[in-house]
Amino acid sequence: MNSVLIMTGNVHTYGSGHAMRMRTVALELKKKKIPVQLVTAPPEVDLDLPLPSRVIILDRRDTAFNPCLLTTEAVKIAVDNRGAGREQADIVADLLPHHEMTKQQYTDALRSVILHPAITSMPMLSDRAEITLHESREAAMESADFPQSSQRLSPADFRAALGACKRPALYFGQALFEALYLGKSVQLYPVSEYHNKLAVDLFSRRLLEPTLLSALDGRGLSRFVDIVATAWRRSHA
Repeated sequence: MNSVLIMTGNVHTYGSGHAMRMRTVALELKKKKIPVQLVTAPPEVDLDLPLPSRVIILDRRDTAFNPCLLTTEAVKIAVDNRGAGREQADIVADLLPHHEMTKQQYTDALRSVILHPAITSMPMLSDRAEITLHESREAAMESADFPQSSQRLSPADFRAALGACKRPALYFGQALFEALYLGKSVQLYPVSEYHNKLAVDLFSRRLLEPTLLSALDGRGLSRFVDIVATAWRRSHA
């Protein structure tokens, strides 16, 4: 049976946000009785997959599709990709805002952010969210009330702690938008110059457009799954 292939990268190299949101997508596709292969691999590796694929989702930052995937007739979807994968894709999905976007593109990206159903089951309070910029993680932590732990929290425990706090310290990524959706007062800090540019851009856009975050409505998951499901069904027509 033809499947949807979801390709992500090693979390130590590409971060955990990409892999976690694609697991969420995979679960939603399975609810629609669409078979899914969820694979983690670097861009240069040739793959020997058990099932043929009619749709391929690449969520591995700015990398290219693996060479063996380019020879297939599958619909190729590049997620948040500003590298070679964007040019190779049939469909480009920007599921996080980016500093190079126009005003409309930025709003569309906020509407497309994938949030976990455990987050979106709670009231949308994004229009009440606040953002404070900090120059370092240490400075952000001084203003935060997120519980400190010497061990990494499980995703469920992290979401529970995020829901209970008022001032989480976060960098630009998936968890930031979960916190903004919940209306938190985010203490935003950089983990790289690139992340700092994204953070400053978000902060600046919000100053110019106070209602900006109202576009973060929590329905990005259903919108993206609909795009994937439509591509999969059309491939069977």
